[in-house]
Amino acid sequence: MLLNLLNTAIFSLIVIGAFLHYRRDLHVRIMVTAFVLDLALLLAVEFSESAVGTALRSVTDAGVEGRLLTWIHVAFAAGGLLFWFLQIYTGRKVLKGRMDLLPRHARGARIFLLLRLGNLVTAWMF
Repeated sequence: MLLNLLNTAIFSLIVIGAFLHYRRDLHVRIMVTAFVLDLALLLAVEFSESAVGTALRSVTDAGVEGRLLTWIHVAFAAGGLLFWFLQIYTGRKVLKGRMDLLPRHARGARIFLLLRLGNLVTAWMF
């Protein structure tokens, strides 16, 4: 329960950071903080619950619905992690003056938010 509440708080921070994109310095500080917290949460989940082992066991032991939910959650989590790095990459380029990448960064943000929301919702389902 605590980890899900932390996940919700981090998602809220991400949404606030995305909403404040027009205040660049604040946006960057919030998003860097959210990224660090998100990685810390991922490590905490892995070390406290052995997330990978649990996921693999649930895939082999659970019924079809449990396996499907696990795979969906893993897909959201992996996609979200990938998009963290893509967003950081394009965001740094935009900060260095590559304004032509701003539309790509904005599209990536929408995809990232959907992936992160999917991760949050499926995490609460376990």
